[in-house]
This record gives sequence, structure tokens and C-alpha cells, in this order.
Amino acid sequence: MPNVLVLSFEGFSFSSRQLFPQLLPKLLSRAAVHESLTIRDALHYVHSGWPSIILITDAVITLELDESQHLLDTVADYTKHGCTTVWMGFTAETVSHSRLSTIFKENFDLRWRVGDEEKLDTTLAPVEETMLRRTSLVPSFYANALFLSKVPTAQTVYAGSSPTSVIAYAAFARVGLGKLGYIGDMNFGEEAERLILAMCHMDRPEDALQDDDPSKSALIIIDMQNFFLSPAFGRSEGAGHLAARNLQSHVIPAARKAGIKVLWVNWGLTQKEVEEMPPAVSRAFGFWAVDGEELEGVGFGDGGERSFGVDKFGEKRFQGGHALLENGLGGAVYKGLGSECGTVEVGGKIVEAGKLLMRDTWNAALYSPLGELYEEGTKLEKNPDVWIHKNRMSAMWGTKPLLEEFLESEGIRTLFFTGVNTDQCVGGTFTDCFSKGYDCVLLSDGCGTTSPDFAQQCFEFNAAKTFGFCLSCEDFARGIDGVAD
Repeated sequence: MPNVLVLSFEGFSFSSRQLFPQLLPKLLSRAAVHESLTIRDALHYVHSGWPSIILITDAVITLELDESQHLLDTVADYTKHGCTTVWMGFTAETVSHSRLSTIFKENFDLRWRVGDEEKLDTTLAPVEETMLRRTSLVPSFYANALFLSKVPTAQTVYAGSSPTSVIAYAAFARVGLGKLGYIGDMNFGEEAERLILAMCHMDRPEDALQDDDPSKSALIIIDMQNFFLSPAFGRSEGAGHLAARNLQSHVIPAARKAGIKVLWVNWGLTQKEVEEMPPAVSRAFGFWAVDGEELEGVGFGDGGERSFGVDKFGEKRFQGGHALLENGLGGAVYKGLGSECGTVEVGGKIVEAGKLLMRDTWNAALYSPLGELYEEGTKLEKNPDVWIHKNRMSAMWGTKPLLEEFLESEGIRTLFFTGVNTDQCVGGTFTDCFSKGYDCVLLSDGCGTTSPDFAQQCFEFNAAKTFGFCLSCEDFARGIDGVAD
């Protein structure tokens, strides 16, 4: 969690919400926040190395007084060592223009020059994604601000056009290992509030602007892989196969027609991920065991030829229904994630199934004919399909999983969920996305589970009543047709 130090010295308390009424609650929910009302207190916190972000809300730090200069030098040096510092708030109203220009040059090695207070239309510039995300930022607005001149294009966040030149309402630049931001806003409006969060990298998916652009939506298809659906693994006809047919006939054609991104999200483990997998996750897929008298000399993770597969309860032969995920052909149990599945018969041919749910293996490949649809999708000239690996039941597990990285980079906000199993990998990803602020829709007959019927019913109920929305595949296709027409 970031640590935010707010410098408020002129009696306008940030915590009283005199600045940006909605900003403080958002900061408090996303970071640890401390407001320094004296220079001495601010120096204590900076010297301690506590803040990762510093917000300067007034011009006291710019005064040509010994203690102000000491704090300025300390903050400038601290910023260059990795902190993000943002000039905002009342600074623009009270600061000496020439003094702030000098500070930009001498303390931060920037050519920025403080200009005049102006009221102009401003437009969001094409900012580098690694600097800040644009998804929550207003494309354009009318601003009353203290503008900057001589800001390079790469450092301009919002630009306004004066009669003589392009000037910057907001600027953001790398300084040493850190970043320095400037927001000249004098109205303390929502646009500046959004920009402060973005500069601090504390914007979240729920902050993103909502629109009806289908490119901001994605169809997520989870785990429709051979291991879960292929008859070669003893998978009998079930809800997952019905879901596959509905995807083929209704959902995927409609999504592509509308320009909705199709994401194939699948188990795809590396050897390192297998070795680091928590036992609680591994247990769902069985594990290897040896008889007690054979235990001597067996190393960790390597039972060799003497080992055999057991299910999560230690049984050599799966005792439950015919289609649960740990069941193999003829009731066999595999030796866990990353274990050799052996050979299977596919279309009269013997095929090496590969290691269980590891990348680039036959068992982790898409179930036909969905595999053919994916290959077609990758060849689309516009909006091609994307394959995303996951290494847990939920594809949104972890600090920054591949799925979340992709959604953020594309500005995608609305997610349509399909795949198997509804109450496991589909459900885990669905609820995690809901908790992160995405709009989530379950396509009820576009997903299926091998659990009892009440598990499917329970998740459909919660998807519709609590977590988001629920509709059928035909409803989805009809909705697309209605929009297209």
C-alpha cells in the first residue's frame, strides 16, 4: 500500500476536504495518508523514508526562507531517489511564478516555465502508458488554471492552445528515479482529482469513464481445454459441451460482429509455477503417492516409477461421478499438476497428452472445435483473439496477473464470462473481477460445471442479484443484433 504525505501549511486543511471533496476518501481507501501541517513534521516524515508519494498543496515550500528552502531541497532529493511528488491544490493560486520556474529548473532540471492564469479548453495528450493510465481521465474539459510553457510534448498531460502557443494545464516527468507532476487547476474539480490519482498510480478500474464502446468489453472464455472436455480423458457429454456449442453458434460470432475482444483464458503452467504451487491448489488435481514400504529413498516431488496417482482423499481410483476434474479415462487419477498424463487416443491416433495443464501440451490445448475458432480469431485483421495463461483457479489472482494487465492496457471495463467450471475457475475469476470494479455478466448456458446442479444455480443467482448480471447466450446474441441494427 502506498504511503502518501500531504503538505498543507497555509491553514487550508486537506483533511477537512477544502481541497477536492471526493479525493481524501479515495486516498484513505487506497493508501496510508498523513497530513503535515508544519515543516518540522514534514521533514521528520521525509527523513524517515516513509512516503512513496508527496502531494504539495500550497506554496509555503517555495518561500525563500531557510526552513522552506531546507524542506524544498529535501523533497527534491527524495523525489529523485524514487518518490512521486505532485504540485497541486492551492499552489497555483498563491505561488510566485518566477520562483516556481526557478525551482523547476534548479531543483528538478526541468525547462518548465510558469505562465499566466487562463481559462481554456484543454485536451488529454497521448501520455506514455508507463507514466500514467488514461482510462480514468476526461478526454477534454474547460479549465481555469495556471498554465506552463516550454513543456516537452512527452511530458504534457493536458494541453491548451493560447493565441501564440500550446501550453500545459498539467505536466508529468521523470526526475532521476522518481516522478514530478504539476497540476495548475484552480477550480478543484473532478478532472484534477482524477489526474492526481492517476499520477500517483492509485486509479482503479472503477474510476474508468463509462461508455458504450464495444472495444471496452471482452468475452472471457475460461478453461475450455482438452483436459476438461475431451472424450480422450473420459469426459462424457455434459454442461461444458453444451456451453461449447453455444459459444460456437451464438456467442463468439456475436462478439466478433460487435467488435468485442475475445479472450481465451486457460491453465498454462510453467515448471517454476508447478514447483511453487501451494498444496491446497495442487490437491484439487490429485497427487502422487508411494506405498509405505517403498518410501525409503524417494525424494521430494519425485516418486518415479514406484509412484501412483491418488485423488484429493488419497484414493488410488476415483470414487465419484464420471466427469469431475480429477477423473481420468476409466476412473484413473493423475499424479497432479505438471505430472505426465501419458498417451490418449484421438481420432484413431495415439497422442502424447503431455504434462498436466502445462503450457504447449495437448491436454492444455483448446477442445475442438473451439480450437479451430480460436485459430480463426487469431488471423482476424481487426481485433484478433487473445490467449492468456493463468496459474490459479482465478485468472485475477496475484499482484498483477496477465489478465488484469491486458484489461488495463486496453481500457476494458465490461466482461462477459463463459467456460468451465462455473463454480470454480469461472466463478473465482468472476468474483475477483467484480471486487476490482469491473462490470461482470455471466452467460448462464455459456458455462457449465461438473458439480451438482445446485452449484450452477447458486452462482447464477448471485451473478444476477449481487455480483453483476446474468443472461443466456441467445439473449447476448439478440442484444448484439439489436445494437448493430
